[in-house]
Amino acid sequence: MKYHLAWILIWFSCAVAMAEPLRGVLVGEVTPDGNVVTVGLDGLVQISLPPGTKFTKAVEIEIGIPREVFPYRSNLAVFVYQNFQVSRTGALTGDRISVEVLPPSEKFYLEAPLVPKAGLKASVDTSVLKLPLFEGAFPLAVSIEPIDKELPPGYEKFQFSLRSRLVNSNLGALVLQLPAMSDEDRKRLKITANGVAQPPEGPLLLEPGPYSLEVTLPGVDSVTLNAVVTQAKTTEVPVNLVMEEPSIVVEAPEGTQVVIDGKRLVWKPSVAYPMARGDHAVQFVLGNTVVSDSFTIAEGGRHRLTLKLVVDFQRD
Repeated sequence: MKYHLAWILIWFSCAVAMAEPLRGVLVGEVTPDGNVVTVGLDGLVQISLPPGTKFTKAVEIEIGIPREVFPYRSNLAVFVYQNFQVSRTGALTGDRISVEVLPPSEKFYLEAPLVPKAGLKASVDTSVLKLPLFEGAFPLAVSIEPIDKELPPGYEKFQFSLRSRLVNSNLGALVLQLPAMSDEDRKRLKITANGVAQPPEGPLLLEPGPYSLEVTLPGVDSVTLNAVVTQAKTTEVPVNLVMEEPSIVVEAPEGTQVVIDGKRLVWKPSVAYPMARGDHAVQFVLGNTVVSDSFTIAEGGRHRLTLKLVVDFQRD
């Protein structure tokens, strides 16, 4: 029996999934660079990670597709589940994160949701399956199921082979230490390592070697620092972000008078004026028109105070 190969490339990121009962029978378990499991259309295969893989960015799952299945690939789909569990009663549950029809090519990549990935050949289906945080994603479960009734007699006997391997396992990690930073601010961080954007949360998984890091947060002076990534080790990097004092820039038509907390502000376009944190009252005076409002400054950095004029035209 001749097999062609399809590859599922699994990256560790964020996805939203809902637990559901799974159909089929658990027929085996696959670990990276381990055994090969054969599965039919009524079976599930568990994908597990061995200890000591925290410096891995991804896992590839290879699915062997027998030649007799080729004419019917558009009638079959790969289902991938995370947080796979077997209850004491034997019930199987998991969070479905992707469904992808078997492709008419030797290699394919899944994504949830599917989006094109630039730079690959047109003959290859170019999607990537994104998973939640590394520790919480596994074990996975994979099944291949019919998605319509246009299948030949005996299709229940189709058999597929599954195996997996680690991708980018020769890595180290950098953990950025930012004391007293809120979870909300942490999500707003912009981080680059040697000019390449990195996720704002969690350790940075990188190839071993020296890196120039730039850490930026709106309203904070950017910090540039150097660090060295060591294979299979975690390096903690202290980052001292100094918050700018709050200020405002006024955007209003020329000639507008601006009164903040009862004091007139002599303002100029694009000029930032210091402003204390807290609640403030503002009045814009333009000719005979007075617009009053309030605003709150809760954090440092530059803020914009804008007067917008709306022209309303309608037929009586």
